[in-house]
Amino acid sequence: GWETVINSKRARDFFSKWLAAYGDDSIAQMAGAHVFFENISMVATKVLEDFRVGLAPLEKSTRYVLFNEKPGGRYLYLAEKNILSSEFGRAYTKNMNMLFDNYSNSIVPLIKYLKKIFPQEKDQSERAYNNTMLAKACDVLRSYLPASTLTNVGFFGVGQAFEYMLTKCFASPLWEIRSLAKLAQEELNKIIPSLVDRASSPRGKVYQKYVKDTEKGLEKLTKSILGDMSMVSDGITADLVEWDDDAENKIVASLLYKYSTLPYSSIKERVSNLDFKKKEEVIKKAVGMRGVRQHKLVRAFENTYYKFDIVANLGIYRDLHRHRMLTQERQRFTTELGIDVPSDLV
Repeated sequence: GWETVINSKRARDFFSKWLAAYGDDSIAQMAGAHVFFENISMVATKVLEDFRVGLAPLEKSTRYVLFNEKPGGRYLYLAEKNILSSEFGRAYTKNMNMLFDNYSNSIVPLIKYLKKIFPQEKDQSERAYNNTMLAKACDVLRSYLPASTLTNVGFFGVGQAFEYMLTKCFASPLWEIRSLAKLAQEELNKIIPSLVDRASSPRGKVYQKYVKDTEKGLEKLTKSILGDMSMVSDGITADLVEWDDDAENKIVASLLYKYSTLPYSSIKERVSNLDFKKKEEVIKKAVGMRGVRQHKLVRAFENTYYKFDIVANLGIYRDLHRHRMLTQERQRFTTELGIDVPSDLV
């Protein structure tokens, strides 16, 4: 199998030489592995899933799975050792238990309430109906789940992507993230050792320092520029803050570029002088035969950008975060922006 090839001494020496001596990342794209993280916090899943190139994650759903179990006598939340040993330890445990108690105690009455609003359809089986009601209940109840809720996530990735993930995780200020990086590296070392060694090598340590110091420096600078200004939101908002005025010209010019030998600037100039109907014709030609959402738009449509500033709850964010080809910047998870309560819960 692939493991024996990549674990043979000769193969390891080859990989190590090319990776360590020449830093050739294309070598680190040659082999992949599956890694599964179990019982990690939702904060950790978001950090790990942020490495969107070269990794394919699949996460346990909060929509179709109940989180009311108590394995080992504790609800499914992270026993974060730094919090538990601090002056906030008792308050943390008390609040976590309160949230999960409310979550668990609401399941039966909420399903009963939902069944009143959505009666079973004539052609719907009992099983299908109950599953639909459970999913609706999970959807409403997940607003109780704190960011420390434990979940599972699996990844398939190539060596290069894992190395970058490990390096950045080793530099994280969060104890959980650093611990996971250590455990993941131990597991990956069993299969693709040469490809993930660099994350904790002397060169990797320099990279970690760069990540850590940049983060600290930017945080300090933000405080000095923006001070302690903060804002309470008035609910869920989506604000379009930046866009290209000539978005359509960029897209149309990019669509035509592939089939021409003219330089881009000439094509764009010609396109900007076309009337609206002609531009529309080009765009329709590119999207007209698209049958379902799985049919990807051609890459020319990536030539323009829209920036949205969105304030939303963690459940909504989890759904948006799955569109990982977007360039996403996230503020830290906080309660300072306020909360929203689902109307079904009210």
